[in-house]
Amino acid sequence: MDLNSIKSFVKDYVKKNGLIEVRYVKVREVEGVKGQSMVLIGIYLDKPMKFDALMGLLNGLTALIGAGERWIYAPHGKEIRLMIAQSTAPSTYRGRG
Repeated sequence: MDLNSIKSFVKDYVKKNGLIEVRYVKVREVEGVKGQSMVLIGIYLDKPMKFDALMGLLNGLTALIGAGERWIYAPHGKEIRLMIAQSTAPSTYRGRG
């Protein structure tokens, strides 16, 4: 999986949908338990993001990655983290990203 293409997709989606509340995007790949590949996408928000915009972003990322399960996590005050499994098998990811 090309992480730069994922980051470009997120940035283009943000610009196209007028989401000026996004300050930065971080993308990395980690290995979950039993070798399952996970893509972690950190998005730092300056202002609240509409839920419909977030769902559109998740659906687009799912189509791009060919993902199975998706999670959202908010470890910091203004950063949300999207975790997307790259296989259709149930994830066993339990680590910190």
